[in-house]
Amino acid sequence: MKRDRDTTNPWRKIYLMELALYADTIIVDYDIWRQRRVKSQLTPPIDDAYQNPFSEEMLAELEMVRHEFEREKVKLLRDISSF
Repeated sequence: MKRDRDTTNPWRKIYLMELALYADTIIVDYDIWRQRRVKSQLTPPIDDAYQNPFSEEMLAELEMVRHEFEREKVKLLRDISSF
């Protein structure tokens, strides 16, 4: 058992030294890769029509719903006031 530990300890030290040596370069390389990737992904200008192609239809539908609501509101107010 002791002989095994005596054999593996130097290898473990070498492994940890190599890991410490390359860990910084791996992180730096990753940061460089990430910055290049982010810069290469240009965002296109956002146009209102492109952002929401149904905006005109949705606005028209909302307007119809609002008018219907107003009509129902007037009817209910008339009914309430008649009491």
